[in-house]
Amino acid sequence: PQQLTLSNSDNVFCFLEGFGVIVCKQHCTAVMSLDAHLRKYHAASAALRRKILERFTQFKTVALSAIELPEEPAQPIEELGKPLDGAQCETCS
Repeated sequence: PQQLTLSNSDNVFCFLEGFGVIVCKQHCTAVMSLDAHLRKYHAASAALRRKILERFTQFKTVALSAIELPEEPAQPIEELGKPLDGAQCETCS
């Protein structure tokens, strides 16, 4: 993984407007707390975290419980990486 800097933070993080979440493309996950994610998974300094947080405060995020999932069958969300193989419940599907 590349070292996180302010100049490449727009390549590492993005805002998915349709879902209201910030995604870390490096870790293929939605981020609940950008500050905590930057500290724990990117070992970002306080100064760098502050600058990146300033960049992303313009986006209105929603609580994970408020996210509306797409209808089945859903298209992959490119920013989350390639879909993983998995099992699907035969009772529910």
